[in-house]
Amino acid sequence: MVAKASDCPADVAPLDRLREALELTRRMLEPARAGEWERVRWLESRRQHILKSWFSHGELPSPETVQTVLRQILDVDREVYALVVGARDHSARMMRQAIRGRAAARAYQEAGGGRE
Repeated sequence: MVAKASDCPADVAPLDRLREALELTRRMLEPARAGEWERVRWLESRRQHILKSWFSHGELPSPETVQTVLRQILDVDREVYALVVGARDHSARMMRQAIRGRAAARAYQEAGGGRE
């Protein structure tokens, strides 16, 4: 799924958009913990659309408010990123093990193993 312009109406206040982006960021944690990467990707797509529209809006909340909410988004992002890196590393280990297993099986067969 891809975020559409209708997902973030133009009449939504800039601070509400920023808070919605924070909420989407927080909602990314549960599927990331469960390894539901398509759901994480979909939420990230929606969040990205909201943030792009937020930055293009002329009237912005106070810098202090923006800084506070963006810090919260970045804090949660770091946690999601750590989960992504962990899953990536686990997948890489599993792939290496599978490749080694196939190579070992091939070497065993080439050496005449398993013949009756």
